[in-house]
Amino acid sequence: MKKTLSIIFTLLLGISSAFAQKNYKDTDVNGFENLIASDTVIILDVRTNQEYKEGHIKGSILIDFKDPDHLKKAVDLLKKEKHIAIYCRSGRRSSAFAYQLASEGYKVTNLYGGILSWQAQGKAIEK
Repeated sequence: MKKTLSIIFTLLLGISSAFAQKNYKDTDVNGFENLIASDTVIILDVRTNQEYKEGHIKGSILIDFKDPDHLKKAVDLLKKEKHIAIYCRSGRRSSAFAYQLASEGYKVTNLYGGILSWQAQGKAIEK
């Protein structure tokens, strides 16, 4: 019985690990800056409207991750042939959204540390 339970546990652990694998890339501020210099990239801010108004990366579009229809809005708006450069405040929301978008077939790169790391590196934002 112990051996059977051990085998089942191992199989379940393996299955859950397979689903948890990251299907997008993370990059630092310099990598993100280089990426968004291309006109084939869509810059996606996934913070709230209020956060966006307080300052955002130039050229970014807003889809609030907290909006229950955020994924539908993204699929309706974003083109799969474009690379999506995604960020939020600290990287947490954008990581979750990046995973969702990549699962829909988008090529996505997340800004590790979010706009907080962007600003800490002295990079410009617009209001």
